[in-house]
Order: sequence, then structure tokens, then C-alpha cells
Amino acid sequence: MGQEHKINCEKCGQQQSYGNHKYHLTKNHRYGMMLCDICVAANHDGFRPEDEEWLHLMCLKYNREPPEQDELGFFPFE
Repeated sequence: MGQEHKINCEKCGQQQSYGNHKYHLTKNHRYGMMLCDICVAANHDGFRPEDEEWLHLMCLKYNREPPEQDELGFFPFE
């Protein structure tokens, strides 16, 4: 039987279950970070301009290129 792990969402910091048939986190492959289901649903259409500093820190942490903002100022989710 698999093990359940508790992992913090890298956006909101909430501890979530991951493993043993409970997966409440999703890996965002563009940035390499783990996000809870709530943050995925809230940001599926892009990260807000206010998230720029945090997003750049995540890009540095996971060795990814910082994204460009779209015409509305949002950063792409995937």
C-alpha cells in the first residue's frame, strides 16, 4: 500500500495530501512547482500581476525562464 505525504502548496502554503489515492496537489510543469487544487482552480487562466515577485522566485528555485505578461498583465499558467 502506498504512503500518503503531506506537502505544502507553493502558492498558498496550505498543507495537502499527496499519495495513497489522495492527490490534492498538481505539479505545474511550466514552473516546476506544486499547487493545491484550490490554487489551480483560482489561477487556471493566469497568475495576477501582484504575483510577479513570487513567480520570479519560483522560476529561480526551479531553474525556469521567467514568463512574459500578456496584454492584460497576467502571467501564463501553463
